[in-house]
Amino acid sequence: MRALAVVCCGAVVAAAQALAQVPPRAPEYDVAAEVTLRGQVTEIHESKVATDHAGLHLILKNDDETVEVHACPVRFLNELEFTIAIGETLSVTGSRPRKGPVIVARELTKGQMSVILRDKNGIPNWLAR
Repeated sequence: MRALAVVCCGAVVAAAQALAQVPPRAPEYDVAAEVTLRGQVTEIHESKVATDHAGLHLILKNDDETVEVHACPVRFLNELEFTIAIGETLSVTGSRPRKGPVIVARELTKGQMSVILRDKNGIPNWLAR
């Protein structure tokens, strides 16, 4: 009986710890933290995680650093007929809170072509569609 009580207490403690762990939230757009970076796309993936910015994410690498770029829903880029491939060079203007490893993109530029994903305040342009 004592062993059963110990097992039950252990299960309750483990469940409480699991529930207490809140996944990190995606950074919000901070106009004061706006930067522009240029680099090569090394990875592309689509996030569907509720606590993350859903949509296209890119890994951008330059001589100094590697950052993750949260862009926009894939369907929005498709509507704008703007494609991105691994190996391409992009310039990204966006919010980089606390100079962290993530940039929330406002504008993407490839060659002579640019797309505006968010307005100057960081409000997503795809919400109006």
